[in-house]
Amino acid sequence: MAMRALTRRHRLLSASVLASGQTLASRPAVRVRWYARPVLIGREAALARIAWVVSGARAGRGGALLLRGEPGSGKTALLGAAAEDSDGMTVLRCTGTQDERGLPYAALHALVRPLRSLVAELVPAQRDALELALGVTVGGQPAPLLVGAATLSLLDAACSGTPVLVLVDDLQWIDVESRAAIGFAVRRLADDAVGVLLAVRPDGAGMSGVESY
Repeated sequence: MAMRALTRRHRLLSASVLASGQTLASRPAVRVRWYARPVLIGREAALARIAWVVSGARAGRGGALLLRGEPGSGKTALLGAAAEDSDGMTVLRCTGTQDERGLPYAALHALVRPLRSLVAELVPAQRDALELALGVTVGGQPAPLLVGAATLSLLDAACSGTPVLVLVDDLQWIDVESRAAIGFAVRRLADDAVGVLLAVRPDGAGMSGVESY
């Protein structure tokens, strides 16, 4: 019972991530849930950084953070903690797998599948490229720029009603095409109510424009 009670406690922590153009003193305190999971004990700094991304999305400010760590270090648990604090948000998730690493757009398919009802709202060129990428239609290879733009447009449409939280685990195994589309969108979300958290192993490549922790 005591451990269950701990999961409901909240601590007020000062977010220690420095966003571009901000100082630590200028950043407001962020309320972070205190978790009883053993793997998260002592991870207050990481949880504060995650809370900053989530609270920013709630406030209409896009942001992204890449979590690096060895297998078993708690990256997945940290993403789970973010999901637990996402009340009132649309949560989109995908996980890279070795089996699908060579399958173009496999991860993107998993990520945007909950948004398929919004695809019809895309401009025709983006809609056609995304449907081709996701296997809805057939006929050649989609233009990467159009797929990235379609991904951005989908996230923009999704966050018009509720903030969006994107969780990407095992980035090192995400197929190249999905990684490019997700990266294209992430680098253009500053003015959208979308928070993005990614997890990768130490030897995995980062994502351009995304802060690593």
